[in-house]
Amino acid sequence: MKHAVLVTGCSGFLGWNLCQWLVQNRGESCTVIGTYNRQKIAIPNVKTLSLDLTDETAIAQALNQLQPTTVFHLAAAARPNWCQINSDISHRINVTATLNLATQCADRNIDFVFTSTDLVFDGVRGNYSEEDSVSPVCLYGEQKVAAELAVSDRHPAAKTCRMPLMFGASPSTSASFLQGFIEKLRSPDPLFAFTDEFRTPASAQDAAAGLVVAWENTVEPVMGRRCLHLGGPERLSRYDFAKKLAIALDIPLDQVQPGLQAELTMPAPRSPDTSLNSQRAFDLGYQPDFVERKLKTIVGASQN
Repeated sequence: MKHAVLVTGCSGFLGWNLCQWLVQNRGESCTVIGTYNRQKIAIPNVKTLSLDLTDETAIAQALNQLQPTTVFHLAAAARPNWCQINSDISHRINVTATLNLATQCADRNIDFVFTSTDLVFDGVRGNYSEEDSVSPVCLYGEQKVAAELAVSDRHPAAKTCRMPLMFGASPSTSASFLQGFIEKLRSPDPLFAFTDEFRTPASAQDAAAGLVVAWENTVEPVMGRRCLHLGGPERLSRYDFAKKLAIALDIPLDQVQPGLQAELTMPAPRSPDTSLNSQRAFDLGYQPDFVERKLKTIVGASQN
């Protein structure tokens, strides 16, 4: 008998990719159910439904009705500038809702996998491992740290996965930065990309596979949390990434021009280098591909 896997945030970029990955790779063993808030979405072979995760009663009713054996909690307010400006509602979404969902899953003995972010670090030195202390510089990062602590407290068996900058195919309801980069590179004007922000990018499909690695394996506690970093294999600036994308699109490299994030004024402070050391996940079987090779695959698929 198939067991039920519930994915919150299925209309979001990563949630949409995870639902598809599960159907394609675990479809024989599990039924996939996705929840969204307001942006209704249809995903082949996935049951989707609207659920307000800030409503404790609605969460309880959904869990009682659907009876999932596993919950992947991906729904979040994930734009740092928006979170900085809208602190109250973003806290309800990112912290309070996560605490409530983790508590109710623990009460029902439901496996729980939660996505956090590389922005829990200040970015002073990069190459952060799970052993490093968190030190967020923006409100979104602070909220994710609070959510991590709540999850480990309320559901000690839960797994927390810190996600990197992600790219790839996306639903109409949510895009990754990749789509904007492609549009700009194909325009007459140059794409200005930051040379002073470093991440460890991974495709959303590879990151989705990493979430399943976390779910299906034993993750020993580190710093009080069962935490895994799911970064890609390369430390790149946005400028480095844009050049690799130009190569994949067969666009002249001078279409990409260097820019500095430090020269922009934004509501949310930004960490300069939140590159992740993901060796623990690699040792468990997480195998994200190199960016240039993955971009060629994504671009080629979009052109067919």
